[in-house]
Amino acid sequence: MAGDSDAGLARLESAKEHLDPHRDLRMWLRHHNTVARWRLNLGRLDGVAELLRVASTGLEILGNSYDIVELRQVEAMFALRCGDAVEAARIMSAVLDDPVLGAEGMSRGGSELILAHAFDALGKKEAARQRFQLAAIQFEFEGRFRAAIDAWRRSAGQETNNDFLTQG
Repeated sequence: MAGDSDAGLARLESAKEHLDPHRDLRMWLRHHNTVARWRLNLGRLDGVAELLRVASTGLEILGNSYDIVELRQVEAMFALRCGDAVEAARIMSAVLDDPVLGAEGMSRGGSELILAHAFDALGKKEAARQRFQLAAIQFEFEGRFRAAIDAWRRSAGQETNNDFLTQG
């Protein structure tokens, strides 16, 4: 985030050396998901599929609801980066439709934002606009005002300087 993405990724990778899956498997799995998210934020797809495979294998069993929401968001972001907006929309729609995973307080703003981008990529401009608005409202509720402003601007058809992936 400070402008030196290579150093940031190196620090994330070195953090893995301090995590022991035998001591805290859930934390180790969450680390894989976090590294995948930040690789995507930087536009780097290499290694993401494997990181997500490892994270999903364990978090499906050991993760709490918030872990699953974050995992699904990263999976949808990966699908978008790979050009599969249909899959991204499917993943985020399932999350938002779930009474637990789609609840407020479960990073709903991020899920709405990713779904908005999926709809936008599919050419569903009105559905995307509505989802950008829902994301903005949710971000305001979450106290994430910079993300809310960006979502409001996107709902009005304005581009922003922030990459949507970093907002989720």
